[in-house]
Amino acid sequence: MHRTGIRRAAVACAAALALVSCSSDPGGPSFADHPLEAVVAAMRNSTGAISGSIETAEGTTDFAGSWSGDLATGQGFVRGTIQHAAGPVDIDFRWSGGVVYLRRSAEGTDVTTSPLGQLLLKSATAAPWLSASTPSSIDAVVALFSPADFVARLDLAGIVDPTEGPDIDGASTQRHRRTLNGWLFDWVGPHTGEVLVDQDDRVLRARVEAGDVTVDYEVSYATGGPPAVELPSAEELVTPTTQPAKPDDEFVTIRDGVGQGVSWTLSSAPSTSGGVCWRWESTPALEVIAPNVGAATRCYPPAENIYDPLETVDAVVVATSAELDLTASAFVLPELGWDVTLGYVDGRRDRRRIETAVFVEVGTLTSALTFVEFARDGQSVSCGVGAVLTIGDASDDQLVRDVTRPLWSCIPGL
Repeated sequence: MHRTGIRRAAVACAAALALVSCSSDPGGPSFADHPLEAVVAAMRNSTGAISGSIETAEGTTDFAGSWSGDLATGQGFVRGTIQHAAGPVDIDFRWSGGVVYLRRSAEGTDVTTSPLGQLLLKSATAAPWLSASTPSSIDAVVALFSPADFVARLDLAGIVDPTEGPDIDGASTQRHRRTLNGWLFDWVGPHTGEVLVDQDDRVLRARVEAGDVTVDYEVSYATGGPPAVELPSAEELVTPTTQPAKPDDEFVTIRDGVGQGVSWTLSSAPSTSGGVCWRWESTPALEVIAPNVGAATRCYPPAENIYDPLETVDAVVVATSAELDLTASAFVLPELGWDVTLGYVDGRRDRRRIETAVFVEVGTLTSALTFVEFARDGQSVSCGVGAVLTIGDASDDQLVRDVTRPLWSCIPGL
């Protein structure tokens, strides 16, 4: 897929990651040996509310929400604002039935250079709401506000002995603190997260620190059914209709080659919308995923609101054949010369050097490419299939999801 004016959060990471199994005493976990797996399980079986604040260099804002279960199986919402130098960005996240919804509310060049601002950028060429089925790369944006998913992210950061926490309303707590990496809410990179947990394995407070930004909230619990969540209408999830783009000139061969017995050609042409059309041809033939002109061409509108050339990196064509056990992905880069790190669904890893601005990989579905990192001069962009964010995720089928119709997302700077 391709972006038009936003950087798809590829996100992500792991609202629906499987947790490491744990063995417990028949009497249940003791307070002295407090596994986070038990906390995740308790939160997934709970219903409650959160209320807190987001402190940035520009000011402090508030948010509140309700939740039940986790992003994959429960439902919930959170509403508030985060203050940026150019002004506040409204937060309106909702989830239900395994689908996460984010309302696009960001505008202004300063705001949209932030990870969250890029994701929530208002645009005439984008639907009012962004939605994706979990697991997806946008889960990590919302995971902070779903206690079960936030604790699951802490659990994946490794085993760290808890310390004694403060008493909260007469209840003893333990503090679980971890250093995390990757995308979470408005950050790409290292950040510190912690939760205060009571003797019933329930989170009472959560906190994240990332540079000069701190998110802090309290958790309360309720009995009864899950919270009512008003979902966006079908019309609010549809991109405004525009004249479909099509090639506006002759196609020119950009790259060709032979791999896995496949002879292929990748060509491009300008489109009528001012963007670019890409065409894949091969012998034997592979099926181009989601063509929008004919059977083998994808046309893209011009990129909008791009502040970093690496935001333009994308898999412009993906083609597969289940019958032939073959898959191909073509990436376009803004400059020549890259160090490439590759991760495959069967656990293999590879490193290469390319001197071109186009990278094409042809392989088998049983050992499909699921992660690529392009790096040069201290800059990098990571591309993953499904919810894959790192090379360590490349062989995790819960994150990869489907290699027969792979959905790539690319994020600069991971």
